[in-house]
Amino acid sequence: MSAHLFSAENAPLAGIPVHCMEYHIWWNTPFSGPENQRVWRKWNWNPGTEMNRAIGPSWRRDTGSSAYPLIGPYNSGDSDVIRWQLRCAKAAGIAAMQVMLFPNQQHGYTEGREAVFAKIVEIAGQENIPVYLNDEINFTKPPGQAPEVFAARISSMLNRYGRMPGYYKVNSKPAFCFQFYGNWATPQQIVDAVKLMNDSVPGGVYCIINTEPNPLFRDAPGIGAIITTSNSNFIRLDSDRAVQRDIAELQPKIDIFRKARSIFPNQKLALKTYAGFDDSQRQTGKDRWFSRSANLENFRRVLSAYAIQKPDFIAITSWNDWNENTALEPALDVDGFNGDPYQALRTIAALQGKTFTPPPLPPLSSMDPWMTAVFKGTDQTPPRVGEVWVEPNQSTVRYSLIDETSPVAKAEVARESTLSIAWTGGKLESHGIEAPADAIAAQEKNGRFGRDLAQDFSFTIPADKLTKKQIAWLVVTVWDGQKDLLKIDYPVNPPTRIEPTDEFTLSRYLTIPLEGSQRWITRTFALEDFDPSAFHGAVKFRAVKSSADAPNLIGAVSLFSEKNLQTADVIEVGATVDRGALTVLAQHLPWDPHTIRHFLLTGMDKNGNRTFPLGIDVGEHASSRMFRLPLPE
Repeated sequence: MSAHLFSAENAPLAGIPVHCMEYHIWWNTPFSGPENQRVWRKWNWNPGTEMNRAIGPSWRRDTGSSAYPLIGPYNSGDSDVIRWQLRCAKAAGIAAMQVMLFPNQQHGYTEGREAVFAKIVEIAGQENIPVYLNDEINFTKPPGQAPEVFAARISSMLNRYGRMPGYYKVNSKPAFCFQFYGNWATPQQIVDAVKLMNDSVPGGVYCIINTEPNPLFRDAPGIGAIITTSNSNFIRLDSDRAVQRDIAELQPKIDIFRKARSIFPNQKLALKTYAGFDDSQRQTGKDRWFSRSANLENFRRVLSAYAIQKPDFIAITSWNDWNENTALEPALDVDGFNGDPYQALRTIAALQGKTFTPPPLPPLSSMDPWMTAVFKGTDQTPPRVGEVWVEPNQSTVRYSLIDETSPVAKAEVARESTLSIAWTGGKLESHGIEAPADAIAAQEKNGRFGRDLAQDFSFTIPADKLTKKQIAWLVVTVWDGQKDLLKIDYPVNPPTRIEPTDEFTLSRYLTIPLEGSQRWITRTFALEDFDPSAFHGAVKFRAVKSSADAPNLIGAVSLFSEKNLQTADVIEVGATVDRGALTVLAQHLPWDPHTIRHFLLTGMDKNGNRTFPLGIDVGEHASSRMFRLPLPE
């Protein structure tokens, strides 16, 4: 059933307020926001993602998510982005937005990112769509979960923001929400903590608890509403994406809701559903949920089934959890469905008998620079490397460059790196890198030797070899022996980034997911904020699981800079009429099939945008015939 088939006379959600949960404000980018926070944060949450690498169309970064925000990755503290997000929610008929905040990790008495939250409340008042606090205490570490700390934190926040025009209130009482699942407190401690908040905030509080109904909460001071479901998708042990499933699977959740009616006659009751759209199960081997289907049929049917129960409100999660693929926020590309960016919001509006009208987009200056070409601004998107073919007998690599937004101008190759380290025949070979002589391994696999990763390993970058001002890329080849996550620290300046009021240090390390594929894998990374003078220029590989039968090994590491790139012996062999695709031959690449040696492939469009370079190790293949090089997913 299409969204437009609903009308005011046949709208199951008509008269039932819809709240949106998990409005996340943890997103950062390096191209906007305060100087000390200009870093990729949360967008690269999925291990192995590289935000400067374009995948699919050239404007799409490697976020690891099935869906992609309409305006590209953004900074949550940007006022124009906040205003656009709130206007989108209001246009969809969403009655209130829950802003997800995480308590301070050290002491728990304050919320992280409070400065951003304050800005959201102010703009919400201007846009006439209320917001309120959702405290993520259920996944908070002590001491933030201590009832007395919890009470002090919430009371402080509500006393500062609860009276502002943009803050959501019920009967003049400021609302807040939290989950209560697990063993971090007893039901009686929750009752006592909320009572303390109620006594500490003039006029009292309106607490909404997402929990299993407990009679102790009935008529408890300050507890105004219960969300009776923790998850409301079609939960199955399989991972298929069938639509129009039997909604009888929702019956146990509906039964809990009906039972709660008799337990809480004087309090509001709500039902909650995830906007996972098809299936709440995570994909095999991947830490994410399925995203939307082509028509949102399952999502629509869950909301319609819940509407029959006439809850006091329905809570949908999430607004913008792109990591879990549950975002309602407008999406330009959703799991391969390149349709209506506002599809989910139109659905919510239609179920209420309303028509969704998209508000104006934020200015281009608030968007990801790669998105400006999509919206007819200056092209800042890079080309991307397409297919790569190796011709061992000719010492040649044939590869393509693709760019949907500008003509490709040239290809570049780095045949030699500025610095490198490798293990060949059990011996350490180093070029410009200081490494300990005892870091030689005896393991051998497929005619290759490598440094065992069972223990930490580090090497030093001489300050005169690579400077802070140079653009640098790190290429790593490892033997993938068993499942783990390899983390690589590298020298950056500043070495730590602290969120205001949060004391939360942003980690700066690279990751390579190891799956136990029993093969050599090569990965390329951009060294953002690279500074060889920090931490004495040390690059550190953290220890991972490794054994004699299934070792994880470092085979080689190379560092490249722009000065290594050249166009010599790079020959064009074909191009489309608009030069949106270009194929070249890179000749005279000196390799030995028994030696790990890295090369770097890249290129530029006519506007000077360079593709994220691809580091390759052609020697990892023994074939003497031309073969296609498998690229990182």
